[in-house]
Amino acid sequence: LFLPLNVGIARHFMPEGALCATVALAIAAAVRQREAPSRKSALLLGLAVGAGLLTKQTFPLYVLFPFLLILRPHRSLAWSLPGIAMALPWIWTNLIKQQAYLESSVTHAGDASLLEHIRYYPIALGTLGWGPVWTVLILGAAWVGWNSRHRSAVLLGAVWLLGGLLLLTLVPKKYPRLLVPLLPSAGLILAAGIAARSRLSPLLLMGFG
Repeated sequence: LFLPLNVGIARHFMPEGALCATVALAIAAAVRQREAPSRKSALLLGLAVGAGLLTKQTFPLYVLFPFLLILRPHRSLAWSLPGIAMALPWIWTNLIKQQAYLESSVTHAGDASLLEHIRYYPIALGTLGWGPVWTVLILGAAWVGWNSRHRSAVLLGAVWLLGGLLLLTLVPKKYPRLLVPLLPSAGLILAAGIAARSRLSPLLLMGFG
């Protein structure tokens, strides 16, 4: 609720709002599968991935790097396939249209410079995504959390955010709303900072009021 861009986009019918939920659910399910590998957790992961693929075709951009960090080969992962398979009929039916859409996005020719492409999403993150105040607090929490036993939460949050930013930067078309599924990574970072230094809790939680 404290994420400015997510709250703003909730006023409109945009797929990024739902994509935010499916991306967060898929990453949480991946963590669950890593910590307690089983058929049930793998099936949940597959269902989350299938739901994400049905939400928007950009879903893989947001979960690729977190999945590479989290998941490890395990025989139970085969049970994720039935869940993922629920997206296959739609993908197959719309394959040609999706290929044309992806090609137009990747080959879009604009007049922006390389520097403008690189700085677009970091600026949008600090101004629209998290906003200046929360960006400073999140960076502070990242520093505190990284120098504690909660480093893994900060690492996952950073990989979720920075990996997605990298892939979005490579796509010529730029829209601030594409940041929305990356922004909940702040929750992991803030939680790590709060857990590492309890005296930060009043400062960080003040923003929720």
